[in-house]
Amino acid sequence: MEVTAEAGIGNDEFLRLLDSDGADEVNSKMDWKVFGYFNNHFHGFAIECSLKMLSMLGAASTDQQELLKTVNEKLEERPTPR
Repeated sequence: MEVTAEAGIGNDEFLRLLDSDGADEVNSKMDWKVFGYFNNHFHGFAIECSLKMLSMLGAASTDQQELLKTVNEKLEERPTPR
């Protein structure tokens, strides 16, 4: 089975394949590049959420880990919104 953008596989078919016994085959043939979208809450939590996600995935660089610590400190210093 070939699963590529050129194969024209649709979302429904892709999800069906991932839910089936063929998921390992699909996963082994895909070159995964995942993008995340974080909607910025008016309190500015998108930065924190995106850095936490990178950290949880083990993909955060040293600079990003340090930035997450700084962001968390700043968020803890802010007064609680009413």
